[in-house]
Amino acid sequence: MKFAKRLQDESYVEWCSHYLDYKMMKKVLKHEHDEAISIFCDTLQGQLLKVLTFMSGQQQAIKDDIAPLGQELCGGDAPAPCITLVVDEDTDGHCIKLVEHIQRFHQFALLNHMAIRKIIKKFDKRFHMDFSRTIGLPSTTRQLVNERDVYAWLLDPAQHVLRLMHAMVQLGHGAPRPPDRPLRQLGFWIAELRAGAE
Repeated sequence: MKFAKRLQDESYVEWCSHYLDYKMMKKVLKHEHDEAISIFCDTLQGQLLKVLTFMSGQQQAIKDDIAPLGQELCGGDAPAPCITLVVDEDTDGHCIKLVEHIQRFHQFALLNHMAIRKIIKKFDKRFHMDFSRTIGLPSTTRQLVNERDVYAWLLDPAQHVLRLMHAMVQLGHGAPRPPDRPLRQLGFWIAELRAGAE
């Protein structure tokens, strides 16, 4: 499958305008040699700034979505994070939406990193040079969050929170208070999720 088609098929529709414009970048490569290199570099920088700005906004939105999951009450010598949390279907539903948001963000990071790699590979092939060595990647590239970081710092902890939340909602029906161990585990994973969002 051609990457442009994959990008189109796997892009989250509501975020479509925020992805790296791979088709436009390919068109830039068709200009004359001297002109194309300069235009390509400027266009790539603009596209990377667009992606970075959107990613920063999404990171803040995810951070805001994490906030309602509980307030830390214990500090100092407490062995594990202490939280106050209402475990019910509403909180469980909030966790489901949070995980879905993080999954979309993960896919966004993955597709954009692939688009960057692919378009630079096309540049190298078209001009018979190594873009990374000859021109160098813009500093913006290092600021982009990659899919591995999104998974490790956000998606994995969020999935643990969701799994524990589901279990506690099931246990909570008819019980006055969830057991301490799952509550401590939930507190740990919420703290991990918060740390990952920072």
